[in-house]
Amino acid sequence: MDEIALLPQLVPHDASVEGLRAYCDDVTAEVGALLDRETPVSAIGRMVAASHDALQARLLADAEAALGPPPCAYAWLVLGSEGRCEQTLRTDQDNALIYADCAPPEAEHYFAALAERVVGQLVACGFPRCPGDIMATNPQWRQPLRAWQRYFQRWIMTPDAEALLRVAIFFDYRQVHGALDAEAGLRPTVLRAHNELAFLAALAHAALRMPAPLGMFGRLILDREAARRDLLDLKLRGSALIVDLARLYALSAGSSATNTLDRLRAAVDSGRLSAAGADDLAAAFEYINLLRLRYQQHLIACGETPSNHIPIAWLSQQARRELKDALAVIARARRSVAFSFQTAWFD
Repeated sequence: MDEIALLPQLVPHDASVEGLRAYCDDVTAEVGALLDRETPVSAIGRMVAASHDALQARLLADAEAALGPPPCAYAWLVLGSEGRCEQTLRTDQDNALIYADCAPPEAEHYFAALAERVVGQLVACGFPRCPGDIMATNPQWRQPLRAWQRYFQRWIMTPDAEALLRVAIFFDYRQVHGALDAEAGLRPTVLRAHNELAFLAALAHAALRMPAPLGMFGRLILDREAARRDLLDLKLRGSALIVDLARLYALSAGSSATNTLDRLRAAVDSGRLSAAGADDLAAAFEYINLLRLRYQQHLIACGETPSNHIPIAWLSQQARRELKDALAVIARARRSVAFSFQTAWFD
């Protein structure tokens, strides 16, 4: 039986707080079962995304039933890891809302209420609010289509490497609900990026902001602060480094893909990346995320909060060697990007 078809059935029929809380536990249990069956992490991410999509569509439909029909067409977007279909266990939420330019005056009030209701219910399901406030409850990220088109045009046409650190996840958007076709409205603007060399150079500079945690002689560079001694953040200093490179490659290729592995394939098809280079990055991405997911599963089993900060002592000697190999792949790819996109211009 198709496992992707199974997860959306986990969406609670009971929209009470208790029913919503059970959803996250059910998904966690299913992910654990998939890991035990050695399901590829990339496939698990797509399965989890299918389930979360169904959940959010259900919550948005319930909100429309409670608040009345929307005053105009709108689109609910998920961003970041969810937009890429790469969520792991119990990550925070990143979302946005776009509504039609022909919206009546009461639209802002309606969509503000809808966003507050849905974001609150997602919190009850186990998805914390975004620490950076990148959610549809923030008026900045709840705007008519023309405002969103201006956002992307400004980010692309007048790039700022520091600003791109904050807004890069918006290029990972994916619509999960709503009658407004956000893709048709935004994609032509986004696809202009592949002709804008200054934007690509700024995005490359942003992608290289965090060094790969691999020192001389292939030694792992660990966080040795008192509160986080001998830990390695496998998201910020691991999988996210590949996400940033794949986003850069895809946008430079004029690809509309958002998933990291799809973006790497698009880069190969366009000649931006060799097939061998893409395969190496894909394997590194899969392995690092497998470590993240297994460690998060371990913490949940111990009754602890999932984290991306993995103690190096938790890894076997073989796992450490394979992790070093994966990080070496990232380091090589980053050197190539620095040369190809002339990031020294920003230094």
